[in-house]
Amino acid sequence: MADPGINTIGIPELINQQYSPISSWNENSGKASRRAGDRDHLLIVGLNHNSAPSETRERVSISKEGLAGALSHLRGQVGNGVIISTCNRTEIYCTSRDPHQGILLSARFLSDYHGLDPEMLRPYLYFHADQETARHLFRVATGLDSMVLGESQILGQVRDAWAAASAPNLQAVPPILSGLFDGALRTGRRVQEAIATGRHALSTGRHALSTGRHALSTGRHALSIGRHALSIGGDAVRLAQQSVGCLEDKNILIIGAGEVGHVVGRALNELGAEPITIAKSHLRPRTSFGSAIGRKSGDND
Repeated sequence: MADPGINTIGIPELINQQYSPISSWNENSGKASRRAGDRDHLLIVGLNHNSAPSETRERVSISKEGLAGALSHLRGQVGNGVIISTCNRTEIYCTSRDPHQGILLSARFLSDYHGLDPEMLRPYLYFHADQETARHLFRVATGLDSMVLGESQILGQVRDAWAAASAPNLQAVPPILSGLFDGALRTGRRVQEAIATGRHALSTGRHALSTGRHALSTGRHALSIGRHALSIGGDAVRLAQQSVGCLEDKNILIIGAGEVGHVVGRALNELGAEPITIAKSHLRPRTSFGSAIGRKSGDND
């Protein structure tokens, strides 16, 4: 069962978080020591792309194949916990009745396991305790603490880390840690689902915009065709006037009842030309064209 305090952490609260350097936790950190023994405290010690250069992150990285051995070593030195290790972070999550001692032992584990000088590693490490540990893991699982904000790969890496720590051949992880990871993974899934929904909506909007642009382009093309037909029709009438003079007393035959034919017919009608005969290639109602220009039309096979 997840700890109630963990489930109340909201996404807006996760946006801003300050890292606590391990060097700030020393023998004078009396508050943590005085709290020792009253309950289990959630702890995290680690380094990531914000706190350490890539060379240092590589030196403390733990491969997927080596994770089971590292967890066994952690259990002997600190207690049962979870190790998240990727190219951008290595973090130890554990519980302790004495948070001061638990943080120092976790930091020592990272240096001992990799054979590194503790003082060399110390400046790059950070820690969190209790609510700040929960907030940090939620940020990690939701991609808010990633180099690429909101990336989805980290959720699978957190899930794999939890699966390795809760493997049947290992001792049970403390319930408070189990509740923490359960809540973080569920929140991470919700965030990724929301991101996927947002991307789908954006894709749909882009498709609608593309469709609208296509429709506008089609409309402009149709308008261009109409203007072209009008220009051709007008040119045809002017050319006829130049060739035969006044058209009012001429017998005129328009072949074709298409758009250009309509334009020519209307232009001739305005000039008072008559009679006008329209020859069409298919059998269609006679009224459609002739009535449009006020003249008779004839079907022609």
